[in-house]
This record gives sequence, C-alpha cells and structure tokens, in this order.
Amino acid sequence: MHASILVVENHPDLRTEILAILRREHYDCEGVGTGQAALLKLREHDYQYILLDIDAPTDGSAVYDSCAESGTLGKLVLLTAVEELDEMPESASNCALLRKPFDPRELLARIGR
Repeated sequence: MHASILVVENHPDLRTEILAILRREHYDCEGVGTGQAALLKLREHDYQYILLDIDAPTDGSAVYDSCAESGTLGKLVLLTAVEELDEMPESASNCALLRKPFDPRELLARIGR
C-alpha cells in the first residue's frame, strides 16, 4: 500500500497539479489550501507525509508548530518559493525541502519514490 499524503498549498492550480502527480503514482492523497484546514485533517487522519507550503498566506507555520510539538517533523516536505530560509527554526533541518517550481521527479524523490 502506498503512503498517504496531505498536500497543504494555497494556490489551487499548483495543489491540483501536485495531487495529480501523486495520484498517477497511486498515492492516497488529499489537498487543502490553509494551515487551519490541514490541522483539521490531521486530527482525522495520520498521514505518512505532509507536503506543506510554508509561504504566506497558507499559514503553514501552524502545521509546522503542531508537527514540532508532536515530534513528527520527519513527515514534512516543506514547499517554498523563498530563496533564503534564514528565519526557519533549526528544527527545520529535520524536514525535506522542495523549492518551487520543482520537477515532479524531485517531488517523488522527496517522498521516497
């Protein structure tokens, strides 16, 4: 059985594109547009991976903080268009990072395909 993945991305077109890539590879995945919606999903389901847009206005910081508190930062793949990540906490080194725009092969490599 393939991993289940939550995609947290505020740009609907990019979220749809990511979900299509994952579904072609037979992943069980869901997508939401905000950090708050992601927190609700995380209460309902234990995902193996969370693809998290950390750029505003997604408010991925709420999801990041929740994962840090629960010790599940290893599940995160941080998506960002930002070149410099100086303001990220040191614990972000436990997360995979994927800079936008990205190649679909690079996305799949981050989740172990």
